[in-house]
Amino acid sequence: MKTTFKLVLTFALLIITFACSDDDDPVKAPDNLKEVKILAQLKVSEIKRTCQMILLDAGMPANEVTAFVARFKYDVELAMVDYDVKDPFGHVRTLSGVVSYPMLPDSEKNKKLRIYANTHGTIGFNADAPSQDLCSIQMNFIMHFPSHENGYIGVFPDYFGYGTDTDQMHYYEHRETLASATRELIDYVPEYVKQKSLQVDFDKLYIIGYSEGGFAALSTLKSYSETPSPFKDFVTLGGAGAYDTKETLKYIFQQAEGTSEFVASYAWAVMTYDKAYQINRDYNQYFQAEFVPELRKHEGKNSIFEGIDQLPSIPSEIFTADFMKGITEGTDEAFVKALDDNDVSNFDAKGKVYLVHGDQDPWVPSFNTDVAYDRLKARGVNVEKEIIEGGDHHEGTPLFFTLRLIEELNK
Repeated sequence: MKTTFKLVLTFALLIITFACSDDDDPVKAPDNLKEVKILAQLKVSEIKRTCQMILLDAGMPANEVTAFVARFKYDVELAMVDYDVKDPFGHVRTLSGVVSYPMLPDSEKNKKLRIYANTHGTIGFNADAPSQDLCSIQMNFIMHFPSHENGYIGVFPDYFGYGTDTDQMHYYEHRETLASATRELIDYVPEYVKQKSLQVDFDKLYIIGYSEGGFAALSTLKSYSETPSPFKDFVTLGGAGAYDTKETLKYIFQQAEGTSEFVASYAWAVMTYDKAYQINRDYNQYFQAEFVPELRKHEGKNSIFEGIDQLPSIPSEIFTADFMKGITEGTDEAFVKALDDNDVSNFDAKGKVYLVHGDQDPWVPSFNTDVAYDRLKARGVNVEKEIIEGGDHHEGTPLFFTLRLIEELNK
């Protein structure tokens, strides 16, 4: 669940100077979009230099870096998109995200571009959302794949609670809202890019994410697998996601060590499910009384991590014995039902699914990937998994995840 608090995405990061647009006037948007604003234009020369630096620093062999970077050929434009999505209670909220696309020359305007959606991991500040402060914050080089010679359109949702929806509730690790925030943005893209004289290739959609983003990626795939769409095939890459939320929570209750951030992230998930599924209990039924005042400060907000030094580092010290027993023994029917609704480890997934996890991940236990692989495989899904020996949640595994993505998009 937790990635790292001041990262927009959870792979190799870079700091880049953007050629920012000085034009504050929104682009005329399709009727089903609220607003579109050009944020930046990235030159291919700068994209190449930056990606080369990052990949070399990450340990990718120099010859492979050279070959990969050589395939970047387009300048890239980034636009902030505002769009309406319904929350779990049927209320319309205006969300935001980033759409990035290659600036094709006129001679290539008939080229059809595939879409890839990148669902970000846990963030602790609105400034870390993809649409925010693009001229100065740290960004991931995956934002620049539209420059690749294959031609791609990148989609980066902020989610509920961030961007235009800031200071509202982020439904943390909630399948339905993560999927709807991502899918609605993807589905708006073909209509928007027509204005740029760009065409979408519906033969394949890529959905990729790590940590909370891995959970969001499979949540989005579940939505597409179970309801109609124009996309014919899917490639989904999920890294270190809590796909079986019930078993993950049971596991967390048993841990005898951790950090306050670790504990807070799972408290945040409990608070989310209580609200999203309208269980609406007094927090004293979930949490030890001494910590309830601090947790209430974050109720309905987009983060729980500010000012959490008062929270314990061991899960059993913050959750009540009755709540833990109810989940472990399955007697808390309302909350168990909410956890089961968030399970994305067992459905008839369309397309190809790659699952990546480190076997020493202390935040999201790697059995999530093992279980998801076994269950999807049993359903006949085309699924592969990679368990990285010695990999934890932050080191090694995210790099492998990124390299696997590069491999797929280079095809």
